[in-house]
Amino acid sequence: MIHLIKLWLKSPISENRKIAGGKGNGLGTPQGGVCPLLANIYMNLIDKAVQRVGGIFQSLGIKIVRYADDFVLMGRVIPGVVITRLKGLLDRMELTLNEEKTKLVHIRKEKSGFQFLGFEFRYNKDIKGRATTYLHIGPSPKSVKKCNENIRETLDKRGHASPANLVKVRRSQT
Repeated sequence: MIHLIKLWLKSPISENRKIAGGKGNGLGTPQGGVCPLLANIYMNLIDKAVQRVGGIFQSLGIKIVRYADDFVLMGRVIPGVVITRLKGLLDRMELTLNEEKTKLVHIRKEKSGFQFLGFEFRYNKDIKGRATTYLHIGPSPKSVKKCNENIRETLDKRGHASPANLVKVRRSQT
């Protein structure tokens, strides 16, 4: 079964009449090429390793949040040995971390925080000037930009329509 899942994950997809991904793709599966259910089955090994009682992840209090093949490891400290262990697990599955997307973030110290699945996570200062900070979770700038572009496109095409008709048109397109 694992062999079939591996083949599905590595199979090419057709996008705009061009074949993408597949066996010759050295950078991973293209967006839309991975069925989330298959990725969840395949990445189950990572979940088990992070949650294993007495394992390195669990002993350091590290938790995982994952959707398909995207994940975030969270902990007070994530030492290099944890990253090495993670890379070893991924290597066993013939996967690699995307070094462009992968970074260690101390969320309380970095103003920009991090982005995950269209959301931005960061700590903001108290708006009343107190010494406390608060976790902000909101849409990422990229998501906001895409939403604004969709609104602009809809209004450019149908700006003369009533608000009720604009909503109906937009809902039928999604």
